[in-house]
Amino acid sequence: MKRRILSLLLVSAVIAALFAGMPLNSSALYVGGESGECIWTLSDSTLTISPGLSGGGRMADYDSNNAPAYADYWQYVKRIVVESGVTHIGDMAFIYSAAESVTLSDGLTSIGADAFARSDTLRSIVIPDSVTSISKEAFLECRALESVTLSKGLTIISPYLFYGCSKLNSVVIPESVTGIGKFAFAYTGLRSVEFPMGLSQIGDKAFLSCPNLFSVVVPPSVTKIGQYALGYLGSSVNPSYTIYGKGASQAQVYANSNGIKFSLYVFPVTYTVTYNANGGSGEMPSCTVAENATIRLPECAFTPPAGYEFSYWLVNRKRYEAGGYAAITDDTDILAIWKESGNSYYAVTFDAGIDGSGTMNAVPVVSGGTFTFPECLFQAPEGKKFKCWMSMRVYYNPGDTMTVTSNRTATAIWEDVTVQQIGTVRVGGTPVAIVGQSAADNPPDCFSRLYNSVIVSSCWNTKSYLSGRVYYSTFNGKFEAGVEYYPSFTCAPIGDEFAFNDIVTVVFDDGREVLVSVNSNGEIAVVGSAVTAISAMKGDLDKDGEITVADALKALRIAAKLVSATGEDIAIGDVDGDGDITVADALKILRVAAKLANQSSLG
Repeated sequence: MKRRILSLLLVSAVIAALFAGMPLNSSALYVGGESGECIWTLSDSTLTISPGLSGGGRMADYDSNNAPAYADYWQYVKRIVVESGVTHIGDMAFIYSAAESVTLSDGLTSIGADAFARSDTLRSIVIPDSVTSISKEAFLECRALESVTLSKGLTIISPYLFYGCSKLNSVVIPESVTGIGKFAFAYTGLRSVEFPMGLSQIGDKAFLSCPNLFSVVVPPSVTKIGQYALGYLGSSVNPSYTIYGKGASQAQVYANSNGIKFSLYVFPVTYTVTYNANGGSGEMPSCTVAENATIRLPECAFTPPAGYEFSYWLVNRKRYEAGGYAAITDDTDILAIWKESGNSYYAVTFDAGIDGSGTMNAVPVVSGGTFTFPECLFQAPEGKKFKCWMSMRVYYNPGDTMTVTSNRTATAIWEDVTVQQIGTVRVGGTPVAIVGQSAADNPPDCFSRLYNSVIVSSCWNTKSYLSGRVYYSTFNGKFEAGVEYYPSFTCAPIGDEFAFNDIVTVVFDDGREVLVSVNSNGEIAVVGSAVTAISAMKGDLDKDGEITVADALKALRIAAKLVSATGEDIAIGDVDGDGDITVADALKILRVAAKLANQSSLG
């Protein structure tokens, strides 16, 4: 953690120096910033993605209107390292990258759409087995890519995943994969491909126009082969192509109907091993083994029935302890056998809540034992974020505990992702609102540190709408009255010094201000090195620096109980000092706004 904090401080200092005019060169370059819950740094030609200071591991998703800040430095990047703790690589995170190598750490679970697409330099990649989802087009048109090791946790090869990877010459599809999407390996340089025995579907044009691929072995488990999926060069059949498979299988049907040569193939005998909870709960994955194989029986991961604990496995009417070896001679159902326990166990199960998605494993807890609520691993609904857990109508935060005396369900409660009003920037006397981005784009810990930290703004953004979605665009021009500007924050402790020229003031809603540097043309340079408390002006309820009719109207609405007053509102608007905002206060403010009384009359 200390290393990450120091790294972030260095990043902040260098960003400030860059804004102040430091020249760039590849050997001295050291920049950084934030991407969703993660931190990125670029040093010595290596772009490193690290988990955020709050522990979050999801990178931001990007699109054609919202590129990552580090994309400005692609010319310097030769290597990409995704560190342990990062769980999600965002959509388009590394599109058009010039990196020659990529290192992905175990613990990564998902890779977004177009994440590495259109790289002309990436030659090989190993995807860790923790990855369970790779979205479409993730490696689209990576024309230098020669070698790929796919994750053993994948179940689906997404559409267009390796489309146009003209130098990709071989691939082994993991045993876990059941489906291959359309165009997944179209227009590649594949010379060989190995399909798993559990594969069931091959999508339309999945292997279209692979001129170096002359044969495939299609397992009998495949029940659907899409149009032009195998054996086609463009719209014509490759006359040298042969499909090997089992007689009367879908492979033979496809070959015969498309005029492709078919040859019988003798497949090795395999058996399916499944685990039966036998009254318990939970899941244990099945597996496929070769004929006459011997397997090592695992520890039982099922939740036992109440009052019982695991005793042994029953395999073909024979007893085996966990860790023992059993010969498999047919499709086999392995039964968990329970025994009475001195302790009663109950299961805490998890519910994704309204519109949430994903799965979380149940947790067994001894009766009367303490259960600690975990972090939520469910996928939030669109426009929502995790708020808390609910069990038996009681709300719990991650880290809270409860005593378990029966089976319980923890349900995820979601709340809206809101835009947080940060304050007002005064430029040339004209107030311009600054609004923080949503929590999904700007981690909450940065907001909570605003008043204890120097804020270094790596860029300013303006907001636009397209097809109902919000997009942020980098803004490097002049501030204009009436336009909302959105800062992209990184934080550093008080004490760092930065050079600044002309000064304007950002005033926050809690009555604090921070100095912002602009040059003589009104262009943003850096955010300054001090946070200073100020006193709000009496009567200035909208805190725009002036007493206006709008302030009087707000006071009148509060007095008429049309809106609620905060403690800060009362401190500013109670100009007669009776402890409340009344019509009398509104009239006094109106007299000052109309220039019928001096501001000093408001106290």
